[in-house]
Amino acid sequence: MLTRRRFLSLGALAAAGAGCSSARAGESAYSVLVLGDVHFDAPEIGVYHAHYKPKPGSTAARIFPLRMKREHDQWSGRMQRLAAAARRDVRPDTRFVLQLGDLIQGNCATAAVHAKMLEDGFAYFKRTVSPDLPFVPVVGNHDVDQSCWLDRKSAKDAFCETMFPKWSRELGQAVDSTTFAFRQGPDLFLYADFNHPDLERILGLLEDNADARYTFLVSHGAIVPVCPGPHFRWFMLGRKGHDARRRKLFSGLCRRRAIALVGHNHVTAFADIKMPDGGRLTQFMATSVWSDDPQARKPPKHVSREGYARLPKATKEYNLADARALFGEYRPHVGEFFFSGQQGRCLLEVSDNAVTMTMRGGDLAEPARTFSLRGSEFA
Repeated sequence: MLTRRRFLSLGALAAAGAGCSSARAGESAYSVLVLGDVHFDAPEIGVYHAHYKPKPGSTAARIFPLRMKREHDQWSGRMQRLAAAARRDVRPDTRFVLQLGDLIQGNCATAAVHAKMLEDGFAYFKRTVSPDLPFVPVVGNHDVDQSCWLDRKSAKDAFCETMFPKWSRELGQAVDSTTFAFRQGPDLFLYADFNHPDLERILGLLEDNADARYTFLVSHGAIVPVCPGPHFRWFMLGRKGHDARRRKLFSGLCRRRAIALVGHNHVTAFADIKMPDGGRLTQFMATSVWSDDPQARKPPKHVSREGYARLPKATKEYNLADARALFGEYRPHVGEFFFSGQQGRCLLEVSDNAVTMTMRGGDLAEPARTFSLRGSEFA
């Protein structure tokens, strides 16, 4: 039986699978290529979506073609350019490629087609970005989407059957859950399923890896909410009724002074949370959904801590009092905040003295901005 402790004792990235690169013993400095949401699809709508036939006259029948046109336009060229740029970002010290969920668009009607989309999406990025490095995506909501489902089998079952063997091969260790962990050198990378948060498993993995130099929590959905709007509660354990569990997770990550790497909201955002007891949680949100050239190339703007979660004076779209109360829990502790609509890819650089994240917009070669996630100011 594979216990959690046995699972974690398997250690750092190993070269057990074809093309996997292992972390050298004692290695303390390295980089990780980070891709946000990519929503893999095909330019031709019939490849993955032919079985979906919404009822004529329904809202789905009206919206689905528009949504698919947007996704397919994206996959007619922009994503290929982004993948080519990401390939150029790989350095000799790059140890793996991290993808922040929504690897695929989903919207498939059967488990077999959903699995094919996952297989094709994984193969595309593995092949085009870096065949010689482990490619390790975290599960996103579109990766288990069954809003167009005609099948008896669940999309999550299809995802697990497809991805467990891939994760296991890429990491050189057995993976049998959508929440798992591995060590890269002295550091912990804890992948958490934001669709079905397993709080006890997350806390247990943190406890079992208390000796980690840095703790990276990788999730598709945010840990700290940063986006006001009708879906302001769509983050890890953000739904009403989960407040106690949400606070327990937040507290546990602050005690570990963790770094959260997240996606989902299709923006770039940085939030540094400082607690009175010395706890700290630094969250970086990235996206690779490259909607158009101007957006990808738009210079990023810094937003001060006063700009965190600015709410309107009035709205009919959502419960404003609820939003004020939720964001009010975090606002007093926000030390620095940055928010931008820029889209592209990132490079995480890790050493004994610092952790930085450099963002590049679209397929541009020059950096747009470098964020300090750990350094002398975090001592």
